[in-house]
Amino acid sequence: MSQEEEPTEGRRVGIHPLIVVFGVIFGLWLFITLIIPKSKNLPNQGPGTTPKTPVGLHNIVSTDLIPSYEATGTVTDMKAITILVPPATTDSQVVALLQHFQKARLENALDTLLPPTTPGDKLGEFAIADIYIFSEAQYGVPESAKALGRGAHAPGEFYPSSI
Repeated sequence: MSQEEEPTEGRRVGIHPLIVVFGVIFGLWLFITLIIPKSKNLPNQGPGTTPKTPVGLHNIVSTDLIPSYEATGTVTDMKAITILVPPATTDSQVVALLQHFQKARLENALDTLLPPTTPGDKLGEFAIADIYIFSEAQYGVPESAKALGRGAHAPGEFYPSSI
């Protein structure tokens, strides 16, 4: 005959609560690490994804030809210029174009290529310049530069409806 113990007040029944808490934490960690895929291990999806390594303009010397371009607008309050290039322009050609602008800036000849962003400034006509390069004519307008300069963090629906 076995005697069953009656539950008494103040006595724990079952396993220790800390074991349960740590068990749940361990189980969730295991679930997250093993079952949910990591985004860094997934390939880029779609043509509009960003590259894994950013392109540094200073480390690249582009030997490509400079593409034809047109300065389609200037936003003076943002110190920005919108530039339109042909749709078939490659990344290396954009780098070559930016290096061409950089070389012209160092030679004080940028005013022959682009309209000034800070006219009459004591630091020069191009003291500050944000350059927005577009390959589609519908986006190569100053309104696009204003929307992009304002950013996706701006309140309201201005950004999604503009671009």
